[in-house]
Parts: sequence; structure tokens; C-alpha cells
Amino acid sequence: MLQKWLKPILLQFLLRFKENLLKMPLCPSRFLVMIWIWKKTKTTWYYELDGERQTLSTESTYDITLEDIGKQIFCELTPVRAEYDVVGESIVLKVASIESGPPVASNVVIHGEAQETKSLTVTYDYEGGLEGSSKVQWYRVESSGQEIELKGEEDNSLNLTVSEVDCAIRAEITPVRDDDEEGSPVSTTVDKVTGADPVASDLAISGEPKQDQVISASYTYFGGKEGTSSVTWYSLSNDGQKSKVSENDLRYQLKVDDIGKVVEVEIIPTRNDGVQGKPIVAKTNTVVPEAPVISNVVVNGNPVVSDTLTVAGDYYGGVEGKSEFVWSSAEQYGGPYTTMSESSDTLVLTPHLLSQFVKVSYTPVREDGEKGETAETKAVEIKPHASFSTDLTKAIGLVINDIACDPAISLNNKQLIVKTGKKGDKYTLSSNMEVNVTNDTTFTLTVNNNTLSFSCNDRLQCYYNVCLIALYIGFSDQNLVTNMYGKEFATAWKKKKNVDAAFEEATKSVMKIDNPGGNLSFPYTVMMMLLNEAM
Repeated sequence: MLQKWLKPILLQFLLRFKENLLKMPLCPSRFLVMIWIWKKTKTTWYYELDGERQTLSTESTYDITLEDIGKQIFCELTPVRAEYDVVGESIVLKVASIESGPPVASNVVIHGEAQETKSLTVTYDYEGGLEGSSKVQWYRVESSGQEIELKGEEDNSLNLTVSEVDCAIRAEITPVRDDDEEGSPVSTTVDKVTGADPVASDLAISGEPKQDQVISASYTYFGGKEGTSSVTWYSLSNDGQKSKVSENDLRYQLKVDDIGKVVEVEIIPTRNDGVQGKPIVAKTNTVVPEAPVISNVVVNGNPVVSDTLTVAGDYYGGVEGKSEFVWSSAEQYGGPYTTMSESSDTLVLTPHLLSQFVKVSYTPVREDGEKGETAETKAVEIKPHASFSTDLTKAIGLVINDIACDPAISLNNKQLIVKTGKKGDKYTLSSNMEVNVTNDTTFTLTVNNNTLSFSCNDRLQCYYNVCLIALYIGFSDQNLVTNMYGKEFATAWKKKKNVDAAFEEATKSVMKIDNPGGNLSFPYTVMMMLLNEAM
């Protein structure tokens, strides 16, 4: 039994404690304490559910949990005297309803490796009632300090992309209670995100592997921010030789030297901090040439007897092989033309081309034998050498001329004398004779079905001798000389008198007659040239 004087004091204390306990705001993380001055007291914490007592604890202290929110908690205190185990009258204290505390996030930590393609995860501790939909927001922090909100990234995890490389990442947590009450945001930051190892993939070459075509390389880069990746083009020959043809450009124009070879491009991926990845390569098919084409075909050289003409043009289409050339001549510009020479790109102008029109056709042929379309030059008229007209005119005046050749020849108005032996061989000049050039320094004379050969020191001398002999052969035909140079000259030549004056008179009115052809065709050409030049 309690001492009579103590009982009133204890009751007064409990009444005051009860009043304070009812006024105390209680929430999870707080605990209730009952302190008794008795040596032994039985304590029971409980709440009522459907009229029945639901015991929570029998300890002297009780930690409030989330499950207690909204409940009315009671504490029953039963005094017990220790020495006699006498139980006294119980007192029940009614605790205020348990309320939720303010939402608080703490211990915010970002986990994971801050590298491109990796994931970061944020964790935190929550207090303050039942957690609702707390907010997680990720930010990219630029080197300038500017923060970029990562749209759509509102989960606890963040997948790092190239956009985040070289930037810091901040995760912000806004705690939210189940009744949508928000607490103060808290955040944490990780240092700069690094790029992944540089990798190049999907390398491809576009464009036709054909002469002068431009081909382009494309690839996919991965691994942080790309710096200046290495681009190198190589030409690969059939024997395995590899030569660099271009670098630092994703485009390359194929050249003639690439024909028949494979072109390779090598990419070495390079990050903006200089770190390089493994090289990758791609190759074209064998480079093929364009079709052979010739343009701007012209004849070069001075179109005079004893000079050489050369055909030239702009060839295109791989490497030129043995292109074909056909030289032809005609008496008139409009033709008809007769083929003279084939296969050579040069033509030596012999005396028989005097006053002729000459042109050449050019068929481009690639080194593999592929032919293109034939192109043709304009025709050029062949003129006499500058010295021929003067020297031939002098020879006419002399009538008797010695020709420098081996064997030597002497000409007069009636005979051609080949100086062999003491007296020499004498041949009467006639239209049956024919003189022809053999090569640059030799010519032949056909007399009575016999062919005589003569050699000279040089081409110019040889060609002049041929023209002089042809002139005398023409003068031997009375009809031809009369019709072309007039009766006065024909008579003067026959008598070897006043030839110079008669020739001068003949040049005043050139007789236009047709070329008689045959053996007299070339003598006619020389005679007509001389008249035209002397006018």
C-alpha cells in the first residue's frame, strides 16, 4: 500500500503529465518515456482496432513507426510493489494522434562510373511520413557553370551520352510525402564525365572507282568528342606496293596513276584530347579508266616541202596506248583524199606533196586496246621551201645545170647525163621519165624501165634535186610547156636563147590547164608552183 501521504502527490503528478502528453505533437522517430519512482511498474503501449486492444510494446519506451501514423496510442501504467508483488490501480494515458513529420531527404549519393555509355544512380534516405513520388532531376553542368536540365531524365538512373562528356553531373532530390507535401531539395554532384575510348565503325566509300571521279569516305565515330581523326588514302598496286596519295580529307579525286589499282582509306579515330583508337580501313574495287577520247586535234609544223608535220591532241581516258594515225592528201581542199601513211604521228613533206592538201585522222587507243572515236584535223596546203622558187628560177636561166648528188647529174634542155665513167651515161629527157624520193637523202630516176639511184648530203638538197629534174622533164614535153608557159617560152627553151626574158613574160599570164596526170603529174605541179611563186 502506498503511504497515505505519497498517494495524493503521485496522482497530482500523473494528472499533470497526462495533460502535457496530450498536447505533445508526436510523429515517427520520436519516442515516449514513462518514468516511475517505483521500483517496479508494468507498462503497456497499445491502440484500439474495432474495439479490441492491439499491444504495441511493453517496454518503458516506444519508438513511433510509420504504421502508427493516424492512430490513437494509449499507455497503460500499472504500479507493482516489488517486495510483495502487489499490483496497484492502473492508469491509462491517452497520447495525441500520431502525425507525419516534414519530408526530408538526406545522405544523397551518386553511384557509378562517370564515363560515356555508363549509368549513374542516385540514392538517398527519406524521412517524414510515408514517401510519395519524390522528384529526381538530373542536370548537366557546363564548364562555364551553366546548368542544363536533362529533359526526360527523372529516374534514379542516368545513362551518360556524348553530350555529357567534359561536363559535371548534378542530381537533385526533392522529397515528397504521400500527401504531396514537398520538402527542401537537396543535391550532390560528380566531377567531369570522361569520354569512352575512341572507336570508328561503319566505314564506307561512296562514288564510282573510275578515273577522275571523286570518291568519299564516311564513318561513325564513338568515344567522347571527336578531335581531328586521321584520314589517309593509299593506292595499292597488284604487286603489293602501297603508296600514300592523299591525307586529311574525306574526299579523294582518282587520278590516271590509280587506274588498275585498288584505293584504300584508313581512319584512325581521335578524341579531342588526342587519344587515338584502332585504325579501320575500307577499299574500292579496281579503278577503271574512262573511255578513250581525243579532242583539239591539230597539225603542228611548217607545211613546206622538206619540213615535218606532227599531229597533236588532248588525249583523255586512261593511259594512251598505240593510237592510230592516217595521213591523206588531195589536190583540192574538199578532196577526194587519198591515204598516204598510217600509224605514224609524223609526216615528212616530200616534193610530191607540193601544192597538195594534207590532213590526218587520229583514233585514240587506250593501252588496253580500247578504241575511241576518230577525230580529224583541218587540211593544210603544202608550200615549196622558201629557197626552191629562187633556185629553180636561176636554174631555168642557166639551162645547163649540174646536180650535186652521187653519181653526179648534168641537165640541159635535151639530156640528162649521169656522170659515170669518162663520158657518162646520156638519157634524152622525155615524159616517160619518172623521178621519186626514196628517203631523206636518196631518190630514184626511172628511165626506159631502168631505175637509177642517187644519194645526196641532206634532205633539202635531195628534195631540191628531185624538183629540178621534174621541172626539166616537164619542159621536155612540148605540148605541156607550150600550154602552161606559152609558145614564146617553149621556143626559147628549145633554142636556149632569151630563156630568162621568156620566163618572165610567161609569169605575167599563167595558163590554167588541168593536170595531165601520169608521169607528168609531178612535173606539172612543180611548173605550176614556179609560175605562181614568180607572179
